[in-house]
Amino acid sequence: MAYLIAGLGNPGPQYQATRHNVGFWFIDALAARFGARLAEERRFGGALANTQIGATKCWLFKPGRFMNRNGGPVAAVAHYYRIELRHTLLVFDDIDLPAGRVRLRASGGHGGHNGMRDVIAAFGTPEFPRLRFGVGHPGDRNVVVNHVLGRPGNDDRQAMEAAVARAVQSIDAIVCGDIESAQNELHGT
Repeated sequence: MAYLIAGLGNPGPQYQATRHNVGFWFIDALAARFGARLAEERRFGGALANTQIGATKCWLFKPGRFMNRNGGPVAAVAHYYRIELRHTLLVFDDIDLPAGRVRLRASGGHGGHNGMRDVIAAFGTPEFPRLRFGVGHPGDRNVVVNHVLGRPGNDDRQAMEAAVARAVQSIDAIVCGDIESAQNELHGT
């Protein structure tokens, strides 16, 4: 069995520390924990690494396209390595959760997130697990784009980094299919 963990985000150093790239933060944290080295993979249009989590071979992936075009590269990796949808975890930001909150679900809709909308279109179904990191809502829908493309303040950044660290510690349960146990760990904090 193989597992794919794909973080959604935008390429380029100007976006690295933004709220929208918390999916990339998570992939970088997993790579650090498991000693994996992400390398650009042209055929998939992003950075890819393989590692072992428990007894499972895992692929870590950061698409190299902009957020609303992440679906094609994620689907390409999943199809190439014949990874089942139930073993494909998508990781992304969620403005409907406060900074520092994490939600894990076995499936669901896009919730208005353009990156997830594109991934669902590429797979043709929303039936895959997802890990959402809260980045907070700016309070005005007219400034959401600037909010997610902006850097969080110190308090929010620390809360988001703590959430990423908690989720990294729960990845073993997620990969082995114990979503309920991982949810209990993550949702309780």
